[in-house]
Parts: sequence; structure tokens; C-alpha cells
Amino acid sequence: MGNFGNYFIFIMAFVAIIDRFIFRRKSVEILSIGDAVVKESAIAFPVSLRVKRSWVSNAQIEYWLQDLKNPSVVISGKTRPVDASKRGEREEYLLIDTKYLEPTKWDLKVTLTNGNCRLNPLYRIFPINDCIERQFTIEKREGDWDVK
Repeated sequence: MGNFGNYFIFIMAFVAIIDRFIFRRKSVEILSIGDAVVKESAIAFPVSLRVKRSWVSNAQIEYWLQDLKNPSVVISGKTRPVDASKRGEREEYLLIDTKYLEPTKWDLKVTLTNGNCRLNPLYRIFPINDCIERQFTIEKREGDWDVK
């Protein structure tokens, strides 16, 4: 009977490793970054997401703009969870305050981290990161911002 317990633990560990590193199940995926929208005091960057489950736990989205002329200038947005999502495709706006912006070319990077699975603890130890980026030219014309 002792051998059966050892085999069971070995098989479960093997299945968990196969699940995490080969199947790489994700609860949320980033599809695309849309055209920016100028709001009152911020620029909103729409990000399309595909949510695969009706209940998502511990998926977080983080984003930042990096100046392409001066790469040491980085404006970070607020990291937040994606747990109030319904199943299907949806769009979420990521806001950057215009008081930090300079008229130049910027690179927007969005990272989505999936890091929780009740059945497989390897997702917590080795979370899955999904990253997408897009370049924007931000200009200021006649007191208003223009994003291309």
C-alpha cells in the first residue's frame, strides 16, 4: 500500500508539471491595444481582453509608457486585478494622466499576469505573463492632446 501512495504523488506531480509548462492554461488573454482616446485630463488606451472563465482570481494587469527618445522616462499606470470580469471578450481603458506627458513618441507596454489555480500550485510559483506593446505619437496642439 505504501508504494501506491508514492506512485500517486509522483503521477500527480507529473500531471501538474505537464499542465503548467505544456498546456499553459490562462484565465485571461490580451488581444490588442486600440486607438487612444483623449479624455479631460488623461489619455485612455483601450485594451481588448478575452476572459475564459466567469470567475477569475489573481489575474493582474499592469501598464506603462516609455519615452522612445529618452528611455529612462517611464510613466506607470496603476496595477489592478482583473477579477470583476465576465466571460467573453471585453475592453478595458488604461488611463495615463496628461500632466506627466511630453509631446513625443511613446511605447505602451501592457502585461497581464495569470498566477492562481486552486488545483495546480505551480501557477502560483511560476505565473504566466502575457505582454503586448504598441507605439504612439503624442502631440499637443492648441492646448489639446493628439494621439496617433
